[in-house]
Amino acid sequence: PERAGSSPPIDPTRKVIVISQGTVDNTDPTKLIVPALQALQGRGHQLFVTTGGAGTEALRASHGSPDTVIEDRLDFHSLFEHTHLFISNGGYGSTLLALSRGVPVLAAGKREGKADINAHVRHFDVGVDLRSERPKPAKIRRAAERLLTDDETRARVARLAAEFATYDPNKIIEQELFASAASTPY
Repeated sequence: PERAGSSPPIDPTRKVIVISQGTVDNTDPTKLIVPALQALQGRGHQLFVTTGGAGTEALRASHGSPDTVIEDRLDFHSLFEHTHLFISNGGYGSTLLALSRGVPVLAAGKREGKADINAHVRHFDVGVDLRSERPKPAKIRRAAERLLTDDETRARVARLAAEFATYDPNKIIEQELFASAASTPY
């Protein structure tokens, strides 16, 4: 997940949507970022887009607007505390971080293991999997508007975030390592 980056001002009166196409498959913003912007700009939401450092200036020039912040990197850790929806290609780290902060996921991606991650989003009903590398703006708009108003999905995501909060990953790893070492004959 994005760690370094700016934390632009957030308008608390508007729904915040974060859009990311990841840091590996990010050289062609027409796959997800551009259709998401076409779908959602001018609809009253505040959009935060991270390019992962690929083509940021060109994207600002072609799709900049008062409701949209486009940066190389954004601080997901602080931004997700105010986010209502995460639109992503289904990266493992950013998807888990969004869900751990109670943010539903609108996923579109099939390569690099993304289909598996997005299938989990679909299976556990904590977002929408568009099952496409190149979703159309209308499909993104419909799914986004549904997720922004669906209290049942938000409740499922909140329950999952609460469960994540009970885990101590370092302790779990330590216990597994000790258990494995104890059962290994020397």
